[in-house]
Amino acid sequence: MAILESSALLDVEINAGLEVFKLLEPEVQKGFIALFHLFRHQRKVPSPAGEDLSSTSLNPDTPSAS
Repeated sequence: MAILESSALLDVEINAGLEVFKLLEPEVQKGFIALFHLFRHQRKVPSPAGEDLSSTSLNPDTPSAS
């Protein structure tokens, strides 16, 4: 039961973060995406799911390359 509650809370937090991200100016969004890619490539660590997220768009209007 605690796992389901934690999962639900994480889902709510992620959705809230995405909604806040959508409120940012496009230039600020691009800056955050650039930082995400920079830190991701500096660490050279695969994603937990084993997916390459470098081609994933955080913009809901832009389809990912997957």
